[in-house]
Amino acid sequence: MELAVSSRPCAPPRRGGRPLLPVALLLPASVAALLFICGPLLVLAWQSLLEHVPGQVGAAADSPLSYRNYLLFTSPSYLNFLWGTLRISACAALAAVLLSGLIAYRITRIRSGWARKALIGLMLGLTFLSVLVRVYAISLTFGVGGPAGAFLRSLGVALGSREYIECVVILGFLHFLLPIVTLILIGTFQGISGSYYEAARSLGVASWRAHLDTTVRLALPGLYSAFIVAFSLAASSFVIPLVLGQGKVLFLANLAYVRFGEMADYPGGAAVSIVLLAVSLAIVGLLGKLLGNRLGRSA
Repeated sequence: MELAVSSRPCAPPRRGGRPLLPVALLLPASVAALLFICGPLLVLAWQSLLEHVPGQVGAAADSPLSYRNYLLFTSPSYLNFLWGTLRISACAALAAVLLSGLIAYRITRIRSGWARKALIGLMLGLTFLSVLVRVYAISLTFGVGGPAGAFLRSLGVALGSREYIECVVILGFLHFLLPIVTLILIGTFQGISGSYYEAARSLGVASWRAHLDTTVRLALPGLYSAFIVAFSLAASSFVIPLVLGQGKVLFLANLAYVRFGEMADYPGGAAVSIVLLAVSLAIVGLLGKLLGNRLGRSA
């Protein structure tokens, strides 16, 4: 029996038109993100353009749109608060990345499996510790009656000086950021083979230079991501500067709380929040561009 074979070529698969299933799956998440993330931020931005009447709660009735609330940042005091927030947050984030990088690298290079799992479990467990508990632990240790505070005072350190209080605030940030940043960087260093370092050492390169040219260079994207996370968490922090700052070190988040909670000046608090968000996004974008250019030149 002969089979009839059609000489007509098979139709090529259709390539036009996008499948609807991925779009349908992404649509609920996109709508939720717009409603619950972008929506409140838009309301905050709109509120910052209204005017507040002292003695009233929130914006004045029939308030015209104005940028008057943003003029607060033309005063030296608010600029100092902004500069202090960014400076201390950057110092804390940089210190957290450096220390966490060393810890994460050592964890990934431990040969014993149970020891590595125990250290990762310890870091994971520390993330569940309340920020308030961390803050008061640092305060009791480095305060006037604490052991570290008493020792430093015997050396002539002024515990009430602004410089010392800023250092204590940075220590509070480190206590909070170290476990988080370490867990982020563990994945980064796990993906870097130790053979690059060994190859550099076999060519006679010094140990520190071999680490700098291989391990650190390959870990730059992960280090940048960890710095951004640490900086964002520090710059938006409220409890740590409130308790450890002792009224001498205040962040913009604390000023926003004063505007919202104590003065009922919702437009002023919204303006402070929008400025902090805009400046943080600008810094993140600038750092991303600088890192991209650096990686592009080294590629």
